[in-house]
This record gives sequence, C-alpha cells and structure tokens, in this order.
Amino acid sequence: MIRALMFIGFSLFVAAAASGQPNILFINIDDLNNFPAEYYPDLDTPNIDRLASMGVAFKNAHSPVPACNPSRVALLMGKHPDNTGIVLNSQYDFRTESPILTNAASLPQHFKNSGYRIVGAGKLFHSPNDDAPNTVWDFYTMSIGGSSYDTFTPHPENGLSGLMNTDPDGIMGSIPNYRDFGHYENGDPVDRTTSTPDYARAAWGVTQIQDAGTQTQPMFVSVGLYRPHLPHYCPKRFFDLLPDPITDVPHLTNDLEDILDPMGWSSYDADLKFASIRDGVDYPNQHARAYVACVAFVDELLGMMLDAVDASPEDWVTILWGDHGFHLGEKDRWLKFTLWDRGTRTTLIMSGPGIPEGVETYAAVSLLDLYPTLIDYAGLGPPGHTLDGLSLRRHIDGSPVSDVVKLLWDEKDERYEAYKSEEWTYIVNTALNSEELYDKTFDPNEWDNLADDPQYDDVKSWLVPEPDVGTGLLLGALAICLVQARMHRARSSME
Repeated sequence: MIRALMFIGFSLFVAAAASGQPNILFINIDDLNNFPAEYYPDLDTPNIDRLASMGVAFKNAHSPVPACNPSRVALLMGKHPDNTGIVLNSQYDFRTESPILTNAASLPQHFKNSGYRIVGAGKLFHSPNDDAPNTVWDFYTMSIGGSSYDTFTPHPENGLSGLMNTDPDGIMGSIPNYRDFGHYENGDPVDRTTSTPDYARAAWGVTQIQDAGTQTQPMFVSVGLYRPHLPHYCPKRFFDLLPDPITDVPHLTNDLEDILDPMGWSSYDADLKFASIRDGVDYPNQHARAYVACVAFVDELLGMMLDAVDASPEDWVTILWGDHGFHLGEKDRWLKFTLWDRGTRTTLIMSGPGIPEGVETYAAVSLLDLYPTLIDYAGLGPPGHTLDGLSLRRHIDGSPVSDVVKLLWDEKDERYEAYKSEEWTYIVNTALNSEELYDKTFDPNEWDNLADDPQYDDVKSWLVPEPDVGTGLLLGALAICLVQARMHRARSSME
C-alpha cells in the first residue's frame, strides 16, 4: 500500500513538472550532523522535523569525503573524488587540479543553462569566490549580513577566551580562535539573533521565495547557513533551551584498541589540550552544548524559510543537506575528518509537489546523488559531463534497492576508503593493512570491529566485490553469512 501511494505521488510530481518546472530551494547547513535531535536527547529541531514530515528523509546519507571542500565539489560537480582527485580542503582551485572538471557545468550552472534564474547567499562551494566565473550567478554573495566566516562581534568571554584567562602555563597558546564557543551577547540583555549573518542569509532566502512569482523564469535559490560550523557562537537564548551540562555523547573507553591505525589524529590533539586544563570546566561537554545550541539556532532560521514556502503560491522543491557529519567526542574525536558514521553521516531531506510525505529511508545514499536527482525532478536534460551519482528517485518509488556507497579520506599521506550500506561500515587502509568492519544493526556506535573474524569475509566481499565475481553469487553467499553470523551474535548477546 505504501509503495502504491509513493508511485501515485511521483505520478503527480511528473504531472506537475509537465505543466511548469518547479522552483528549487537548496539549503545547506555547514557541519550539520545526521538528524541531530534523534542523537542529542536534549535538543529539539521542530523545523528539521517539520520538513521531514513534508517529504522524504534520507536517514543514512553520507558525504563522499568528510571535509567541506571535497564534499561540496563532489556534490556540486556530480563527480566522485576517486575520479577527480579532489580530496582536501586545500584544493580550492579544483578545476585546475582536476582536468575532468575544467569545463564541467556545476549544478547551479546547469540549471542556469537550462533556463533557470540562479541566485545564492552564504556558503555553497568552499572557495571564497564560489566558482566564479565558471558558475555565472544572476545574483550571489557569500558574505551577506557579515563575513562569510562570521567574524560577528562581540565574541563571548565564556568559551575559549575564558579558559585562556585561567591558563598561566600557556597551554592554550597553540589553539586557533575558531575553536572558541559561547553566546554572542556577552552580558548584553538584547537578543542579537537578527544581527547575525546567518539570520541575514535566511531573511534573504525568504525574500527570494516571496518574490518568485514576479520572475519570468523558474528559480534556483541557494541558501548556505554557516552554523553550526566552528566557532560555536549563537544567541544566548538557544543555550538557555538546554540543560547544563547536556547529556554526554556515547563514548567507550579504549574504543580504538581494536583498530590498527585509527583515523582522525588531526582532529583531536587540540581538544585534548583543552580538556587537560578544564580547571573546573568540563570543556568537552560545554563545547558539545555550544554545538547543539547552534543547531537549535539554525533550525529556527530554517523555519523562517519553510514558512515562506508554505505561504507561497508557487511550486517549490525544497532540499536540506549538510556537507558531512561532526564528532563531539565519540571515538575520542572532535570535528569531522573520519570515515566512521559520526564523520560522514549528515541530514538530507527533500520535499515538494508530488513527493511522498513523511517517508523515511535507511538505504545508504551519497550527497553525490543530489545533482542527478535535482535535474531528474526538474525535468532537465543531462549536463555535458558524465555524472557519477544516481537519482534518489530509485529509493522512494517503491523499488527495493540495497546500495553501497564509497567514501574516501586522505590522512598522513595514506588513503582510507569506506564502504557503507544500510547495515554495514567497512573501512580499509590497504597500505597499512588496516581494516574495520561494523554491523550497525547490533553496533550503531561502531565500537566492535569485526574485520578479523573470518565469518564476515563474505560481507567484506559483498561490500567491495572483485571485478570478476558475479553479483548473484555474492548476494547468495552474503545471505547465508548474515543468517549465520547474526544468529551467533544474537545468542552471544543473551548469554
């Protein structure tokens, strides 16, 4: 019955598209974790939840690379980092560094080439020039309302600077200011929400939605919200929504002992220095609380734009996405830069005319799939280059799909690869002979590395098949393997 309703929904969408191309509202929230209110028990995100109820929530969406620049390049160019070589934040000039991208049309540029008016505010590409002059916007600014990286002042005194004041030994000297956190007001009783750059970007987005009916072309509106990216500043009232301290994230002592070469060294060294001088302040919990407060802040800004969509007489396809996940102490890590789920999983939701409402899918998908999905929904032809992703329509039209997505991370001159399915994470560093395998049905925190257990060899072969092995044989072997292994694990859990 559900599949029948989903098919009817997509038929309605096709009919709507045939009578006129929909407007596209393309919202990205930097460093947004995977549906955070489901993970942080003290957080409410009524507007993320609202958008999910209006459309399809992809609960197992992953970034191709757990870093801003390569993730955004992959999404916006529709090419996997395996093929482009763009895997680092430092590769700003990706068209020069990757010849296959030199003349390729970005996602917004393809919409412009197809007759859309494209406008944007806030962060989209990681590069400060936002791919100019290759992506020719009808209007674009990264820094509406203030600096693109939010140097909004006054900075708080209850975060990093407060700790520095109690740091006679100078341990904090090597810590960059972007690791700061706290609320903007700094003792000022005036709420500063409407003075922040992110508010200005959301308000600009509202104006574009309201004015869409006056345009002669369909609209592609991109809005990039910077929070909850570091530094974790937001108005005080969002801190006041949370208990102090908040509930700690799941953590296992000695979690990494069963991993030959753990990732993420660069993301936690500084935070260990923070933790070493707590001086009565539980720094990790306070920093996590600031991240969660920032999510509550941008959730309110999302609500402003959803209100405008609800009030608009025009048809809007709305997409909300984050560029990767974010660690807050899980697996002894902070920030992103790992291939565990906390580093790669992010929020992805789509809604609009004819799209089924309130649907959730846990199939593994990649942000790489957004380019082909949006041109599919808008009824556009393909760009001039081959896209590596697949339209997400396949996951919500009732067809059974079991995808495996491949992710990359380069660290210490070594290449890590991850293969993610609905139930499994498999991480490999061939050069170091390091493997990790997690059964997320039993182990959602990825604490129990099964890679050395021979009974899971067929699972690894299914996730990373040899070129000459037939899919049917692998699926049959996998089915037998899963039944046997899970019966064993279920018995073990009862002993």
